[in-house]
Amino acid sequence: MTEPLNREEIIALLKRLGEADDAAVLEAGRALHAMVTDADTGWDDLLVSQDGVETEAADTAAAPVPADPGSRDGEAMALIDKLLARPGITEDFRREMEGYRADIGDGDFTDSDLKYLRAVDKRLSGKG
Repeated sequence: MTEPLNREEIIALLKRLGEADDAAVLEAGRALHAMVTDADTGWDDLLVSQDGVETEAADTAAAPVPADPGSRDGEAMALIDKLLARPGITEDFRREMEGYRADIGDGDFTDSDLKYLRAVDKRLSGKG
């Protein structure tokens, strides 16, 4: 299910990108990324040129290939992005999530790790 984009939230997060605190900037950037991802859209769909003419999307050949969204690793990456986008998370929690991301890249991510991420998401979402 896709989440609708909230213009005011996006503008508020974009304004935070100019803050002096790098952690706040990173948090805002991750939150923006999560919002666009949850809306099942991309930046090239959101941003248009000043004259309103659509341009070709940037060449993404050099970008890393993301995990298949329907795969276990894809689900895990989406959960990690969602958890990292939450306001007020600690640096320790951020490092833990980045560790899981590295494990996925290294092929060391387990079913137990995914179960843990699901449980954390459920607890923090107030569903558990």
